[in-house]
Amino acid sequence: MTKGRKRPFPWRQCVQEGLLAANAVVRRLAPRSGQRVVRRREAGYRPWDPEVIGVDTAAERAMIGALRRWGVRGTLLSEEAGETTIGEGGGGSESWGELVYVIQDPFDGSLLYRRDIRAHWFTALGIYRLDETPRAAGVMDHITGEIVLADSAGTVRLARPGARAAPVRPAATKTLDGAFLETYLMKPPFLYPTATALRPLFERARFILPNGGPNGFADVACGRIDV
Repeated sequence: MTKGRKRPFPWRQCVQEGLLAANAVVRRLAPRSGQRVVRRREAGYRPWDPEVIGVDTAAERAMIGALRRWGVRGTLLSEEAGETTIGEGGGGSESWGELVYVIQDPFDGSLLYRRDIRAHWFTALGIYRLDETPRAAGVMDHITGEIVLADSAGTVRLARPGARAAPVRPAATKTLDGAFLETYLMKPPFLYPTATALRPLFERARFILPNGGPNGFADVACGRIDV
């Protein structure tokens, strides 16, 4: 390293610790507390899921706390907190000359969580420069413990927290015929119109995984899903 030159900020590690903070909360939260309704969303926003429950806000607070400990500064866009400022008061990532956008979905899968259905529980976090250039992003699967992280150096998968990061790559599939697809087909407002509009595509697929969560992008990056 050149003497006097600032080292690059470890954005990937920052994202990973934010995801782990959310996972720690989800793992230790009692079902009664996690499923308790803490507030209602604004009228017209997510009408199929109008209530905010404890696991949503607990995971969000944990992630924000982790980012603040890293000194991340900028604009936070989150499903529960909305748009707000993170890291006010100087210091932190400003030392690297960086103000950023932080986009997060603290807990995806609230409807299933409320029914004690252990499927599709995810947390997603992305960090971008103000010019929208991506810094790092990641997804945590709370059921399997898998973490998928991406930055300018590439994409890696950790099979579980503490596991060694292994590089991944998309599948080599070249045609739609026989491809594995993933699409948002779990909630009634989306299921019928999507199936109708995309029928020509679906008829060519080999398998369709109904997943509307952020882990769909990780599935493509890891080569499990083609489209």
